[in-house]
Amino acid sequence: MPRYRTIACDHCGYLQLKRDTQCDGCGRLTRRERNRWIAKAVQVGVVLLVGVFMYAKLKGLAPQ
Repeated sequence: MPRYRTIACDHCGYLQLKRDTQCDGCGRLTRRERNRWIAKAVQVGVVLLVGVFMYAKLKGLAPQ
């Protein structure tokens, strides 16, 4: 028989499956999903920052 791992929502305490992305009780993102969004945003930000720096370096606008 499969074992279902449950966690409690940080906001309302509703028990939900660990793999769920939103709480069925209050609708908030779970901590795991929120951390995934933050990590993805940081990755995109770093890629954009490197791209802008490389573009500026090619155009001669960046400091030596």
